[in-house]
Amino acid sequence: MTAVREVFEKTGHRVRLLPPPLPEGYPHSAAPSAGDPRAALDAARGISLKALPSVERRSRALGDVAVTYDRVGRRSDCVRTLLAAERCAPQETHACPATKSLISSLLVSGPTSTELRGLAERSGVLAEEEDRPGSGAGRWAL
Repeated sequence: MTAVREVFEKTGHRVRLLPPPLPEGYPHSAAPSAGDPRAALDAARGISLKALPSVERRSRALGDVAVTYDRVGRRSDCVRTLLAAERCAPQETHACPATKSLISSLLVSGPTSTELRGLAERSGVLAEEEDRPGSGAGRWAL
């Protein structure tokens, strides 16, 4: 706090504090984009969600893990983790573009469960699929 006080005293400007740092060992969100999803899963196992400072960060961390499960072909773990993210912070999960994209991908890439379809509906993904041109929605099956 001393540095913040010094800046205020010298300039008269208030300083916005940064959010608390993430717990050590939080590299799992970077590892999948670096091409090593298994390392990301290993890193994620060592992180306590309770150590993350907000439910939004917990939800985002779970979303990152879900993406990683999808990349290594663990579909049921992916869906289970997305549902855990939704329980943690429903609005964050439903609004996150990356999560919605993953849900959409899961809907078209393999078998769908009741849980996945429910998550897609709550996230607005089913409505988006129906509105998309060429989605087949509203066409008669011949």
